Amino acid sequence: MRPRSTWDVSAELRDGRLIQVLPEWEGSRQLTLSAVYPSRQFLSAKVRLFVDYLAALYGAVPSWEQ
Repeated sequence: MRPRSTWDVSAELRDGRLIQVLPEWEGSRQLTLSAVYPSRQFLSAKVRLFVDYLAALYGAVPSWEQ
């Protein structure tokens, strides 16, 4: 069995089907998510909104850990 991210099992953690054992052992929070697009000059509103959405979702405390 492979380790899984909290976003992958957030519902199970929230409703108690899974519990965290060894809470002092966590994976790294030093991860990067990059949104790559060809040019800001011709950036569509849809892409800008999606990038803003990702920035809000993966901010300091992700929504699934609140």
